[in-house]
Amino acid sequence: MKEKNDPNKMNCREIAALLPWCANNTATPEERVSVERHMDVCGACRRKSERWQSLAAMFNPSFPVEPVAAEPSPSFWGRLKGKVAAIMLPPWDQPFNGRRQPAWQSLVQVALLILFLAATSLAAYQRHQAQEQAKAHKNEVDRLNATIAEQKKLLDAKKEEPKIDPTPLPTPITLASLPARPVVNNTPPSEPAPSPALPGLAILRLETVRTDKNGRERPIPITISYFLQKVGNAESLTMVYIPRPDEGKTIIGSPANEHKRDNAQQDETQHWISIQKHFFMSQTEITQALWRLVASLPKVSIDLTPSPSKFSGENLPVESIRWEEAVEFCNRLSRATSKTYRLPTEAEWEYASRGNAITPFSYGETITPSLASYNWSHPYYDDGLMKRRGPKTTSVVGSFPANPYGLYDMHGNVGEFCLDNYVLRNSVEVLHAVRGGAFNTTAAECRSADRGWLKQKGGFKGKDHREDVGFRVVCSDCWDLPQAR
Repeated sequence: MKEKNDPNKMNCREIAALLPWCANNTATPEERVSVERHMDVCGACRRKSERWQSLAAMFNPSFPVEPVAAEPSPSFWGRLKGKVAAIMLPPWDQPFNGRRQPAWQSLVQVALLILFLAATSLAAYQRHQAQEQAKAHKNEVDRLNATIAEQKKLLDAKKEEPKIDPTPLPTPITLASLPARPVVNNTPPSEPAPSPALPGLAILRLETVRTDKNGRERPIPITISYFLQKVGNAESLTMVYIPRPDEGKTIIGSPANEHKRDNAQQDETQHWISIQKHFFMSQTEITQALWRLVASLPKVSIDLTPSPSKFSGENLPVESIRWEEAVEFCNRLSRATSKTYRLPTEAEWEYASRGNAITPFSYGETITPSLASYNWSHPYYDDGLMKRRGPKTTSVVGSFPANPYGLYDMHGNVGEFCLDNYVLRNSVEVLHAVRGGAFNTTAAECRSADRGWLKQKGGFKGKDHREDVGFRVVCSDCWDLPQAR
């Protein structure tokens, strides 16, 4: 008969039957010696003994565990496989501490294992699903961002290249190309000399300037044609001749990269406009003296206040008036002179303001305090004098150099009403266009292309007028000039 403690006569199956008792320290010393000798020569049984010791420590921490040599930590699936094998290996019909292992204990162990496996599998599945969803979401976001970037690039390209008439843009007349003439007094003579080019009109030699980005000024002599419109017996209105553009078309607006352009409004897109006939524009804003004279004329539609301005002065521009009052002024002036006077359209105003220049200002790349009345603490380009204070009131008309067409104060002093309504996106209110900037606006708002507006009712701070908004007039049928196109 074989003896259990003889390692030479015991096989692996018999050793496996002794492992649970050896792991729980319930085997006899002879049985432990036999198992240890057998494991010295059998690696499979030695690994199985280590698993049994780990399982015994998991279910009953009070059992001592023999120290084993450190081995590399097995993977998750390796540990799981070992636990399953350890539970399935015990001989359930063998005595446990002299008694049989209860069936309910075996069932509890199996149930715990099943719950452990289910929870582990569920957690792994949920983690995998979350990773897949995150990956899919990231791919969708990347795709949408790429689509948005592509559409934005197309929109930017369309903005930079507006659809305009394919007809080549006529070469603008630069200030440098104007003929040099001697500079004389800017005040119109009482008996103007006739102009050979424009019969019946007077000529006047003035001086304008050209600036660079640093504000350096270069004087340029110019010659203009004009006539004096008599109003009553005392006041006269100087109307300057504005020639029509070449081929009756010109481009207004500003390029998308113009310095300090307000791209949020998107109301300065360059486009072609048609001006088929020359016209005359008042050389300055309407003064308070002329306003008082016309306000005394018979009423056409509404009453006019003789002195509506906040800043009083005969030669100061009239301000604090409503758009309807400016239209009434034009109607009374037209009836008194038998000519058609009106407010300029935005196209006419910007064309006259530019003086055939393509720069932000009619003077060139920038304006300085010596060229216009505006808020000097907000220059167009930083000139290092940000702390200086600008004017607090309007200035006498004609205090600064004229533009290339001989018009004064087209940049700053007071904003000027135009005949057009300003169309504001997502708004149904009636808005009147205002151009030119004022004494209290920034230099950027004095650009030729900058557009402003004032509400017809309940405008700025509940008012429909402001102390920095005036107007000037135009006349398109004041003179028969066949040679002037």
